Amino acid sequence: MAPSRLRERNAVARAISILIVSVIILFSGPLSPVGSAPAPGPTYSITDLGELPGALSSIPYGINDDGVVAGGAIYPGSNSHPFVWDGGVLTDLDDSLPAVSHSATAAGVGPDGTVVGTFFPYEPVE
Repeated sequence: MAPSRLRERNAVARAISILIVSVIILFSGPLSPVGSAPAPGPTYSITDLGELPGALSSIPYGINDDGVVAGGAIYPGSNSHPFVWDGGVLTDLDDSLPAVSHSATAAGVGPDGTVVGTFFPYEPVE
C-alpha cells in the first residue's frame, strides 16, 4: 500500500476514534461543575436474617418488593432447607415438602407471596 494511502487510512481511523469518544462523553450525562456535591445515591441497609436452628448458615436468594426474603439454610450432611424471612420472622419451609431425603432452596417470592425454588430428592450415601 502506498504511504499516502496508509496516511489517509490512519487519518480516517483517528477521526472515527475521536467521534466515538465524543459520542461516549455526550451520552454519559452532564458533567458536574467543579466543587459541586455529587447527587445523592440510593441508600442501603443490612439486616441479619438469623439462622434456622441447627443450620450452619443461611443464604438469601431473592427478595420481593414487600421485603420478603427467600433462601436456603445449609445443614450438616450437605442438605438444605428452604426458608422465608418476613418481617423479622424466619420460617423453615422444609415441613411443607415431601418426606424423602432431599435438598431444597427457596429462590424467590412473588408479589402475592408465592414461593418458588428448587427441590432435589436423593438417596443418602451410607
